[in-house]
Amino acid sequence: MNKKAFTLIELLLVVVIISILAVSAIPFMFRSFGGFNEITTQEVIVNSLQEVSTVISRRIIFDNEIASLDNINGIISSLAVNTVGNNYELPSGVIIEKVTNSDVNTYTYKKNGSNIEVSDCLKITLKGSKGEHNHILNFIVFPATR
Repeated sequence: MNKKAFTLIELLLVVVIISILAVSAIPFMFRSFGGFNEITTQEVIVNSLQEVSTVISRRIIFDNEIASLDNINGIISSLAVNTVGNNYELPSGVIIEKVTNSDVNTYTYKKNGSNIEVSDCLKITLKGSKGEHNHILNFIVFPATR
């Protein structure tokens, strides 16, 4: 007799082998997805900090608001959905630390070994976190001159 088809036992053996391979790949898939979640969380933090820095810059530059520590915290507070101690929680779940004196400095740069201060220019540091992930964003604001 000339058989050209698989028997039931051969088909079952192939299904068992494929099942074993699939089950052994599950831990690898979970590790891979965990990495994607970490990258996504960092992206959410960075995007939230960039949005806040954009709003701060626009309000100081285009609306001619005062570039003071209280005003910057007020801008962040207006974007927050909740205040947690000295921190602000954004709609994305990112927690931004309240800006302090050490986070807002006049901008200086070095030229020929000496510090040169740029007038009406601020370097602002925002610190954001979500869960166990943290990120710091530094940006410079050049207030509009009149």
